[in-house]
Amino acid sequence: MIDIIKQKWKKIKYFFKKVWDKFFSLLKSKDFFYQIIILFVALSSFLLGRISEFYEIKFQEKNEIKVFENQTEKKVKYFASKKGKYYYLPWCFHGSEKNKLIFNTEDEAKKAGYLPSKYCDGL
Repeated sequence: MIDIIKQKWKKIKYFFKKVWDKFFSLLKSKDFFYQIIILFVALSSFLLGRISEFYEIKFQEKNEIKVFENQTEKKVKYFASKKGKYYYLPWCFHGSEKNKLIFNTEDEAKKAGYLPSKYCDGL
């Protein structure tokens, strides 16, 4: 059993020695150096492109949110239920039509004693 382990260990050592020697022989050649430089330039260009795309998307989202906020300031009405204690934006309100209260501004809803809903995006 020990002899088998020693033989396997020698084979493993021999394999890693071959790999190590091959690696250093490649490092000494000029072609390998140029290949590494080309690979590094290509990889860094790709990553910089991805990063710039990410920031461009974030910038567009911020602009869209600002535009959306500017549009909603004029048009949005706030809804509440006569039986509830929270007010909602139009896309969050799921109450019945007969109990619906409509407020033109958020301040009106607050003055009437309603609180902003925690589950409505945008409040």
